[in-house]
Amino acid sequence: MLILSFEDNEEHIINNILSCLNEETEVLRQQIVNKRKLIFDGLRIDEYKRIVVREDNEIELTYTEFEILLLLAQNAGIVFSKE
Repeated sequence: MLILSFEDNEEHIINNILSCLNEETEVLRQQIVNKRKLIFDGLRIDEYKRIVVREDNEIELTYTEFEILLLLAQNAGIVFSKE
C-alpha cells in the first residue's frame, strides 16, 4: 500500500507520476541494472539521464515529478509523508 498526501494545487504532480505506471506494473519486481537504472515490467527509470520510459515511450516529467517517482521506485513498500 502506498499513501501520498498532496495539497489541492499539487494534484497534477501525482497524476503525472501515476501516468508512468499502469495496472500491470509490478512495483515490487524491479531489476537494478546498476545504481543509476531501475527497470520494472514495462517501465525504465534512468537516474543518470533523468528519463522515464514506459513501453518504449519517453515520459516528460518535471524535476520534482522525476525525483518523487525515483524516490518511490527506489523504496518500494515504504510509506512517505509530504515532508
